Amino acid sequence: MFGFIRETGCRPMEAMTLKHTQVLREERRVVFTDHTKSGKFRVVPLTEECERWIDEMVPLAGCPYVFYNPRTRRCWKNCRKLIDKTIEASGLEGFLLKDLRRHYGITLAENGAEMHVIQAMLGHSSVATTEKYYAHFSPHFAAHRALQVLKGRKKQENFGTQMGRQPDTSQVA
Repeated sequence: MFGFIRETGCRPMEAMTLKHTQVLREERRVVFTDHTKSGKFRVVPLTEECERWIDEMVPLAGCPYVFYNPRTRRCWKNCRKLIDKTIEASGLEGFLLKDLRRHYGITLAENGAEMHVIQAMLGHSSVATTEKYYAHFSPHFAAHRALQVLKGRKKQENFGTQMGRQPDTSQVA
């Protein structure tokens, strides 16, 4: 279930109540209809990794849920103990389940998705919410992107010099 959350950006309750009928394999989409924060449905892409996480859960006869409590053989009501146990076993100090959702939003942003697309995937009511909480970049990505921009600027400066123009040094400290 945790891998599925990371791959879809869904909220834990959306994953815990996900039914097989909401997974549209032919269309490569998942439709979140139950327990969305806004009460509105949301459609997200179904990645290959996401399919793998779904396939790891053997469907139970009579159980409509993709992710179920193996002990009760029903929908998860609360998986707090499982979450805490998994986080402890991973050795990731300070890790929170919502970090998986944040990872999804940041991955979309770092790969060029527009804020309104990220907003739609996460089910936010406004783009301001998305920008406030998910328009972050990893420090590695930010440094890499800044270097790309600076290299591009150098190429433009060199191109200008090659075309017979003098570089603008008026703003050089």
